[in-house]
Amino acid sequence: RGEHLHREDMILIHGRSIAIHSDPIMPCQTDGDKAGFTPLYCEIKPQALHILIPDTAPPDLFSQPGTPL
Repeated sequence: RGEHLHREDMILIHGRSIAIHSDPIMPCQTDGDKAGFTPLYCEIKPQALHILIPDTAPPDLFSQPGTPL
């Protein structure tokens, strides 16, 4: 995991919202899932992701950033 971060044919973009345009139109993926075609608009939505955690999960599971599951 994370091997793609060092590929020369990839770029990493940070932002609260981004727009990706291309000519010609290209297929898009977000985290490996099909996301349609360009133009692609992505936006961070606060509290938009709900995560279900089983009762058996360790209480400190998310106590440190980047803790592997």
